[in-house]
Amino acid sequence: MARETSTRQPGIRESVQVSAGSFGDPFRSRLRSCGAYFPAGVRTAFREFFADLPGASWGLRTTIFAGHLLFLEWEARAGGNHAQHGVDTFVFRDGLIQAQTAQYTLTPNK
Repeated sequence: MARETSTRQPGIRESVQVSAGSFGDPFRSRLRSCGAYFPAGVRTAFREFFADLPGASWGLRTTIFAGHLLFLEWEARAGGNHAQHGVDTFVFRDGLIQAQTAQYTLTPNK
């Protein structure tokens, strides 16, 4: 059964997580870390991300940098999980991240 939750945290405008099922079921995936993060929340987003995929191997599918915007499409594989359909966008100002959006589908490895 799908579940949607929305939480507000300092530095994070809106964070939404949709779960399609339990990770105990190897045929289930879950949409993870879907949200818009602002400067203080970007660290939180990266912490959650690396907790899901510790020591991952990465594959960048698309990288577009235009002006102050960076768009990435990626996938990753770690010991227990893999991520597909990863999409991140970043807005930079003065060399620093001002905003980030992130989304990926996290699935347990078989």
